Amino acid sequence: MEQNNSVAAMGAALRLHPLASSVALALALGGGHAPARAGEDAGTVETIVVSATRTPQLLKDAAAPVSKIDAGAFAERQARGIGDALQDLPNVDFGGGPRGAGRQPTLRGYSGKEVTLLVDGARMNSASGLGAPIFIDPWLLSGAEVLRGASSALYGSGGLGGVLALNTVAARDLLAPGRNWGADARLGRDLGEAGRSQQARAYTRQGGFDALLALGRRDWGAIREGGGGELAPNDGHAGQGLLKLGYTLRPDLRLTLSHRAYQESALRPNNPQSDASLGQLGAVPVQRNLIDQSQTTIGIEHTEAGGAPTLSAQLYRTRLDTSAEANPAQSLAASSSFTRTVGGGVQRTTRWGRHRLSYGIDGYRDEQDARNGGQPNPVTPPGRQTVAGVFVQDEWRLGDAWLLTPAARYDRYSTHVDGGAGPDARQGHLSPKLTAALRFTPQWQAWASAGESYRAPSLSETYMNLSCTGCLFNFAPNPALRPETDRTLELGANYDGRGWFAAGDRVQMKGSVFYSTVDDLIATAVVGAYQRSFPFKGRGLVFQSQNKSNARRQGVELEWGWRNGAWRADLAYSRLRVRDADTDQNLFAPPDKLVANLGWKWQAWRLNWRSRLVAAQSRDSTLERRTAGYASHDLFVNWRPDAAPQLELSAGISNLGDHRYIVYQSENPTSRVVEMGRALQATLGWTF
Repeated sequence: MEQNNSVAAMGAALRLHPLASSVALALALGGGHAPARAGEDAGTVETIVVSATRTPQLLKDAAAPVSKIDAGAFAERQARGIGDALQDLPNVDFGGGPRGAGRQPTLRGYSGKEVTLLVDGARMNSASGLGAPIFIDPWLLSGAEVLRGASSALYGSGGLGGVLALNTVAARDLLAPGRNWGADARLGRDLGEAGRSQQARAYTRQGGFDALLALGRRDWGAIREGGGGELAPNDGHAGQGLLKLGYTLRPDLRLTLSHRAYQESALRPNNPQSDASLGQLGAVPVQRNLIDQSQTTIGIEHTEAGGAPTLSAQLYRTRLDTSAEANPAQSLAASSSFTRTVGGGVQRTTRWGRHRLSYGIDGYRDEQDARNGGQPNPVTPPGRQTVAGVFVQDEWRLGDAWLLTPAARYDRYSTHVDGGAGPDARQGHLSPKLTAALRFTPQWQAWASAGESYRAPSLSETYMNLSCTGCLFNFAPNPALRPETDRTLELGANYDGRGWFAAGDRVQMKGSVFYSTVDDLIATAVVGAYQRSFPFKGRGLVFQSQNKSNARRQGVELEWGWRNGAWRADLAYSRLRVRDADTDQNLFAPPDKLVANLGWKWQAWRLNWRSRLVAAQSRDSTLERRTAGYASHDLFVNWRPDAAPQLELSAGISNLGDHRYIVYQSENPTSRVVEMGRALQATLGWTF
């Protein structure tokens, strides 16, 4: 009872003072240990991935373009958000400006609903396209996997660009063997956006029961842009929490329950990807924006003797509410929107001779609505979309060298818009995939895959309809919009060897080339223009979602990693070209990118240097989207003294050269927000 009262008191402390909550949480549940650093033995510990086949396998053996970022990489890069680390991966980009609410991931040039976003297996969907619907502090994550390319054969609608799967941390990830309690807290300062952060976690393991409670708060202000200037207004704060429970009924059967919540309040333009470049300073629509996201997940998992799941089931519910308070000074009415997602699934994996067969069923239902001034918002029409599918996959070993993996999934989806604004849409789709892998030496593996992905048009893409001279943009409906389909052929190779530059060093490489044909690619097109009236000035554009009948995509991805004692180095390169085969126009495609990370460890010190070299995007046929090339360099330092291993001090300087650049990302051609300039960050952490 005494312990329960302490937990209840911590919730009240968070509302009263964020620093008090951090201290209270740490002291109430202290007496644990210093958690092991993720990636501490990166040269010897093997990385496990799940997203490529929905079954666990070694990353070095994965015959797919999959990458993984662990919790240590997020911490080492002083990540403000998940994009600060994930953008180091090939053909993974985050743009939309430096505001957290506006940043949106792109995988192989696909973004928004063309990328499957998962947190602990639950889909994160949103009615809006202005930013990704994932509001989570990297400190709450145990890691992230990114599967690039066609993935509908396993994940259903939306996997054209791939899957971004985030996994939240659990008590079992932080507690060392023999330890039953632990806690840690952090205080952070970020001069790039006048930010402060306070975070705390407590975790326990008692018999078959384990629990984790994490709380955090962050405040921020105007962002200093590269080369000078400020991105303002940008004043806000956010609080979030994670409660994660687990119970092991017996060694092979485990129950889990988690709840995650995020709340944000920020005074900024209602489009977080915009700034004063959209018009005169007084014409930029500024409102207090509120975000409220929650996720509840319950699951059960049965495992075999080696720990691999044989049967798993999950149910989840997510909610995303966004709203903007009225601003009478700019004649801006209050607005709101919500997205509710309810979903779940069951998967069975069984072994039969040389076969590992996985099959299951899953699905979800999205409901959305939006209001502006108390009236329905025609850009986000009310309605619902339901998607359900069955899938099967066979990992078939042919001898010791060959692995053949056929997979297929059949989905049915239905879309309904309220009020009779359009007819219901119902359709089915079969998504096949075949992968063949050959390990022709202990170090080298070659693989080839052919797969298909699809995405059903969203409610907003099909039915949005806004005609208003006093609006920043207008939108035209397209009831004839068809699902988009991507068929990809990919060839790749993996390498894992030692003794390249010194005895005992380790080199790992992963590379692939791919070619895709896309039927009915859904893209935003400009179909008209109008003269804006108050509160805006200038010429406004009319947008419509349209199908591009015959798009072609091709690209290259390369990853190289080296480990040798205290030293490590990583390189990632990507290239993508997308064109309309009918008109020969170049479509949306992020520019060529090379990212280099160099790390060194000496006694209690860790240093990491990162360089991002991005070429100019001068091919896009939409001239407004073109961007200049740039180079950005960052330096990070971490110190954990041997005399006080509970203490950890981290500092970093991002954009050392204070370069002024714009990330090529948003499909909105008027989004030209300058990224953050030189910025110093520091974090003080203590483990109890």
